Amino acid sequence: MSPELYKYQVPYYHVIEKRVKEIDEAIMVFRAFFIPVESVYRFQLIKKDKMCNVELHKPLIDSLKNGDARSEEELAELLLLSIENESFWTDIQ
Repeated sequence: MSPELYKYQVPYYHVIEKRVKEIDEAIMVFRAFFIPVESVYRFQLIKKDKMCNVELHKPLIDSLKNGDARSEEELAELLLLSIENESFWTDIQ
């Protein structure tokens, strides 16, 4: 896996974090990685004793800078689908 990124290294991190909190206030964005080969940002979300990995493609995140409403909707849908799907969550050991 690629090295962990700091919040300031992830474009529009604050937007992603805000959307996660809108879905479930108890979830926190734990870590973020960038996987260059796949052009994907991977976010690890934590809720109590469970972790969920959410992958967002770089072009989607880049499109947020234009204030594109469709991109915001797509982001919200992807996050919601991932967070609500129990099979995406694994126990933390």
